[in-house]
Amino acid sequence: TKPNNSISEDNDPLFHNFNDLEVTPEVVEPFEPIEKEEAATLKSLIENHVKYTQSEKGSALLVDWENSLKSFIKVMPIEYKRALKRLKNEPQLVEDLTV
Repeated sequence: TKPNNSISEDNDPLFHNFNDLEVTPEVVEPFEPIEKEEAATLKSLIENHVKYTQSEKGSALLVDWENSLKSFIKVMPIEYKRALKRLKNEPQLVEDLTV
């Protein structure tokens, strides 16, 4: 399943058409839930984008942020997720890697 791209804006670096994105289940888990803290970070990034570029697309996303947030997905490479989980579960490994 691909995200809804019903809103588009030419030449806006914030907009990406995901129809050309190949997400294979062997490589990534395509629909990680976006956590509250991540949503706040995303909103802040878009606010800065609008501030510096006057992006109409960014402004439209912010006007209806709660609904706009539903259009975003988080993808995470499976191997990266495994590594994060391993670091979380093996504190000694973290210490070894930071020395």
